[in-house]
Amino acid sequence: MPCIVDNLVMPTVDNVSRAARSQPHANDHGNVHVCKRGDTLWDIAREHGVTLNALQKANPQLAGRGIFSGTHVNIPAKATSTHGATHGATHHEAPAPARRAASAEQQRETRRGAAAADDEVRRRVNAHQAHAAHEAHVHHVARSAPTAAGHAGAGGKVDVKPTAHMTEAQKFDFYKGVIQNSGGKFHTQPNARNIVGLRHETNAHANGGNGKSDDKFVMLWQDKNGRKHVKEFTGTTEGSDNVRRGFSDDVNHDGSRDLGRVPLGHYEYMLGHSDRLGRVLRPTKSFQVQRDFNHDGKYEGRKELHADTSNAFLFHAGTSAGCQTMDAATFNNFWRSLNSSGSPSKIGYTLVAV
Repeated sequence: MPCIVDNLVMPTVDNVSRAARSQPHANDHGNVHVCKRGDTLWDIAREHGVTLNALQKANPQLAGRGIFSGTHVNIPAKATSTHGATHGATHHEAPAPARRAASAEQQRETRRGAAAADDEVRRRVNAHQAHAAHEAHVHHVARSAPTAAGHAGAGGKVDVKPTAHMTEAQKFDFYKGVIQNSGGKFHTQPNARNIVGLRHETNAHANGGNGKSDDKFVMLWQDKNGRKHVKEFTGTTEGSDNVRRGFSDDVNHDGSRDLGRVPLGHYEYMLGHSDRLGRVLRPTKSFQVQRDFNHDGKYEGRKELHADTSNAFLFHAGTSAGCQTMDAATFNNFWRSLNSSGSPSKIGYTLVAV
């Protein structure tokens, strides 16, 4: 494969043996000379018995460019020309005239200069290839990784590790893909908000029954100028067993309150207020939720996964028996970002597993 540096096409020579680089090879028009260090067009023309002018005409791609170790130079066939039938004479092009051999010191200097030029070209090629590989990797991650999300509620997981080295705009495109590939609706109106919940499955009995704030909320939006914004917040999408006893409901009427959580999927929320919790995001409509009926901290079985319908699973500060929560300081930052350009026109929430 050729290497491209500053729009110049140069052959890759790493797999060409040193002996082969100086040897001519047959082609359809004559020969091909593979350059070695120190070669010049004059030397090549003299070696193959052709004129310098003919050699230059056979290699228009080299006009204005240097030749380096590994460069392929086409050697024209030794042509004859006829001046006319009446003359009946055939004339051969004169080969390039011999030149005086350079001194040993001049030859060493030429070799040193050619080696330095080769090293510089190889450095530029390697740097270009490394940059191109990095850009291709980032482009692949931004476009391809979201497909791991699958459809909402299907149990597929998203690998978000590659986002650590992305720009804000690349993260925006990545999480937009997560929403769309998870069956969610991405709101494009200026100031509309899109929130991605990243759930790490955690048992409700973890941390002494207090659960863990090991989930993340990613907020995306575009301002009126089309600039892309991404903000990330740590919290939890699952309740804790200690809170269950005080705030959850006895859904199956067995005498014990049942912890609940929002299933993976897409939901619409709006700004709201609670007398007990203060500022909240509230679902625009009820949806089916999951319940831990046997209180083992997990959600297993058909009845637990399709327990009941509720609109009480909010976003708020503090702890919860199943809402989307953050500590007070984080929630204040979340709320400021949510309203940074006035009240958001729409708020979409897509919850995925990671």
